Amino acid sequence: MSSPPESSEPASSASASDAAGEGDGPREAGAELTPETFEADLVSVVRQLDRSGRYGGLVPIPEVRDVFVKRGWTRRSFDERLLQAERDFVVDLKAANDPTRLSAPELAIVDTGRGHLQYVVVR
Repeated sequence: MSSPPESSEPASSASASDAAGEGDGPREAGAELTPETFEADLVSVVRQLDRSGRYGGLVPIPEVRDVFVKRGWTRRSFDERLLQAERDFVVDLKAANDPTRLSAPELAIVDTGRGHLQYVVVR
């Protein structure tokens, strides 16, 4: 039995108000996280997580991914869009210096040229 192909579209249209923070995003609270607004939602979510988690700008990718996955995105579609956002100069992705010291290295994005991408920084 084969599973349906993964899409860059989110699977559900749940609210993003607690993901992006009340009044924190470019759109009103309660708007869904959609492919069309991915970059704005990404920046909003990263900034909110940075403030609430006191990460000093280096927000763990798994934390950001969790917000999007809870709103219906697949890991694959989120990771693809995150890498595209880096290519579009929206964010920077930072590699872990020593992936053996990561508590969950399987949650990083493995890039053959750069290693385990573990952190996202808003530009």
